[in-house]
Amino acid sequence: MKENLKRYFFPAVLGFVILLYLYRKSTQSIINFPCWINLTLFLAAFCVVAAWGIGYVQKKQENIKENATKFMYAVYGIILASLLFFLIKIPVNYYIIQSSRNSSPEVIKCPLTYYSKSLKKQSKYITYQWNGKKYRLNIDADTRKKLRDNPTAIILYVRKGALNTRVIDKYELDLQ
Repeated sequence: MKENLKRYFFPAVLGFVILLYLYRKSTQSIINFPCWINLTLFLAAFCVVAAWGIGYVQKKQENIKENATKFMYAVYGIILASLLFFLIKIPVNYYIIQSSRNSSPEVIKCPLTYYSKSLKKQSKYITYQWNGKKYRLNIDADTRKKLRDNPTAIILYVRKGALNTRVIDKYELDLQ
């Protein structure tokens, strides 16, 4: 049994990292995503994995005697629930992005709440505030160079998507 756990651990972690990358890439450009949908999707994924895991563990009950093995099953359950959540959420994100292409663009000016001007430890992201919520946006190298000019805000060019979300088409710093 431990050999099976060890054999599937690396592919599961690799799949998790790939899905996390796709998830971050697709969710980065969406703002104002309803939190209740994330919670519902994760709880649904967790319930599916928990039901399957409980049935599997009960079937193999006599073979599972070590606490380390039980702990590994719990870790696998969390990883599988997260993978299932990402598998569900990635198409939802791409649907929102595609549905926003039919709407007209808007311009939103948001105050910056965090950025680093340090040359040595310069962050690859900035944070800004819109409608009382803080959002994080990964920025490119050209934008990082402009941070030294003390920007006050970020100008977002967004389109309205499904579920009252906004999808960022492009952005620029407000250098007043």
